[in-house]
This record gives sequence, structure tokens and C-alpha cells, in this order.
Amino acid sequence: MIELKNISKSYGQTKALKGIDVKINSSKIYGLLGPNGSGKSTLIKIILKIIEPTKGTVNYFDDNLKNGFYNSVGYLPEERGLFLNSKVKDVLNYFGKLKNLRGKNLDKKINYWLERLALNDSSHFQIGQLSKGNQQKVQLITALLHEPKLLILDEPYTGFDPLNQQLLNEIILEYSSNDKTIILSTHLMNFVENVCTDVIFLNKGNLLYNGSLKDLFAKHSEETFLLEIEKNKATEEELQTLPYKNLITKHPALNEIFFEELKNQNSDER
Repeated sequence: MIELKNISKSYGQTKALKGIDVKINSSKIYGLLGPNGSGKSTLIKIILKIIEPTKGTVNYFDDNLKNGFYNSVGYLPEERGLFLNSKVKDVLNYFGKLKNLRGKNLDKKINYWLERLALNDSSHFQIGQLSKGNQQKVQLITALLHEPKLLILDEPYTGFDPLNQQLLNEIILEYSSNDKTIILSTHLMNFVENVCTDVIFLNKGNLLYNGSLKDLFAKHSEETFLLEIEKNKATEEELQTLPYKNLITKHPALNEIFFEELKNQNSDER
């Protein structure tokens, strides 16, 4: 579907991406992973044509993306942007019309998603009257209404309780089964393990891994172990000795590749 070749992006002296080669294939769910400042948001913006790379090319092989890019892509940004004084249905109508949806077809799609996400009773509320979780649902609907070929979700679990997180997982899995491609950027690695077929690991602008999640597990699972720390059983000083402790998850294979690469980079820097 999409191939990024030797993508680099610099902001002055800061190199956000350094020669990234990534292939994004149809009908897959990609987990885009990496610590803060790894280049995830920059990569997303380049794929979406919001910014241009300093170096490299992006090739779109799908006809829908070539000839009608913005009507074939759905995007849920990390920074939410809804009209807080507008009513839910008015906002959804507005975004649907931006994607060339009209009349009964648009009404049908809006009503389906309002019911699916339990927002029927809130459809005439102003966005600002909704909880953060329900605002998140409205923004998710705007990304899904036109059934995009490529769906990019940046930190989509923010503001969701466990039940709604599970509902989002179900929607992601169902959506990808209809020949759709999804890129899911998140820090919550357990969700990547639950829904993704492939992963893209970034760190400090470098690509660490791009490939099958199954292959990653097969390659690294036997070489790693998982350290679990009970709450209040370790001092702050002891916790600080763990590199990137926020990356610890229930499946060690998702971390081992980070730890090994980061250890090598830290050694080089010294």
C-alpha cells in the first residue's frame, strides 16, 4: 500500500527521523511504538502529507490513495480538535460532508456509529457538555464515517475506561477485516499485542524493527524474561535503575528489542 524510502526529517539541528525505510501493506494493523521523542508523530505527519520529509520518498501504490488521498484516509490525532460549542450531530454532519457524504447515506452512517458507541442519548448535546471519553468517541466517529482505506489512530485509548478500551479493540479488529489498513500509535503495549499484526519500533529517529509481531515474538521470546515489581515493594532509587521502565509490559519480546538497542546506543554515547 505505502512504501517509505530513506525518510529523514530535520528541524534545524534536530534530526527527528534518520533514514527510515518502512513498508505498510494492505489489510494489516500496525502498532507504531517508541518512547517520547522517537519520531512517531513526525512519521504520521509525513504519511498524511501534512509535512514533507527533508529527504526520501513516500510511494502510494493503492489507487484510492493515489487519486483521492484525503477521502481515503481517516485520522484521529493525539491533540483533539472538536468544536466544543457545537452539537454532536452537527459536528458529525460537518465532517461527513467534508468527506463527500450526503443525505440518507450520511444519516445512516452517523446513526450506526452513535448507536455502536452508546452516544444516541447525547447526540443533541454540545461537545463541551460531554465527558472526555465521549468527546473521544465523537472524534473517533469523524475518522471512521467515510470508511477510509487507511485509518491512523494516534493514542486512541486516551480517556477511555477499560470497557471502552475493549470496545475500541473490537472496532479495530472488525474494521481491519474489511480490507482496511490501520496504523495505531500508542504507549500501551498490551493493546498492541491484543490487536496488531505488525509493529514499527522507533527510537531517537531510528527504525529498530518493522515486521510481523508473530515473528518478533518467535525471535525474542526465548531470549528474554519479564520482571514484575509489586507496588510499594521497590524504592524510587531502585526503580530509577531500570532503563525505560515505562516500557515494561506483560510480554517481554516487545521490550527486549528496545532494551538491547538502547543499551548499545548508551554505550556508544559514553
